Amino acid sequence: MTHSQMRRQYTSMHGFTLLEVMVVLFVIGLLVGMSNLNFTENRVQDDTRRFAQKLQVLMNLYREEAVYRNEDLGLAIDVNEMLLLSYQSPEQLQQKNAAEEKVKFEAGFESEEEKQNPWQPYNNSLFSSPDVIEGITFVLLIEGDEIDFDDFLGDDDEGPKPALMFFSSEDYSPFELVIQHDADQRFEVRLHGDGFNPVWHELIQYED
Repeated sequence: MTHSQMRRQYTSMHGFTLLEVMVVLFVIGLLVGMSNLNFTENRVQDDTRRFAQKLQVLMNLYREEAVYRNEDLGLAIDVNEMLLLSYQSPEQLQQKNAAEEKVKFEAGFESEEEKQNPWQPYNNSLFSSPDVIEGITFVLLIEGDEIDFDDFLGDDDEGPKPALMFFSSEDYSPFELVIQHDADQRFEVRLHGDGFNPVWHELIQYED
């Protein structure tokens, strides 16, 4: 066996070179990074869909509660929170705030000139709306038109007003609520309500 043949045999038995090891480590790191990225994206999608499913269940419960209590309910929607409201007639508000009205009257204020928002928070923790998770955004469509939350819900002085209403007569505001996540623009979840049948949702995915 010549000297050159011995060198080739020694090299083949020596194992991987440093460059080969670095390439293998790079490929492994790339695969792990892609796996983590896919896991993160799937988690964002799963979290968003779970939130939509909770909201779907609650909206259907709101319908049932409005009929059961014979009381009109409404859902105030903001970019940061949701709040279930109940409609209270002027007579109900007057009874509820009798003590405050008496104080105002004794202080010289004309309570008749002050318009109180008839939509008041619905005090039942069982029907409280889920906290909006970070990164989620909403687009509310009523009869195909996008609702401006700032204009529709009123300012801080007036208090919250409902964007969607659930009536004691069992019907409700027809709507479409588009739920998106800032971390992944390749999907959205849509809640649909035709005003009569139960609310339902669908997952829409877009190609890259």
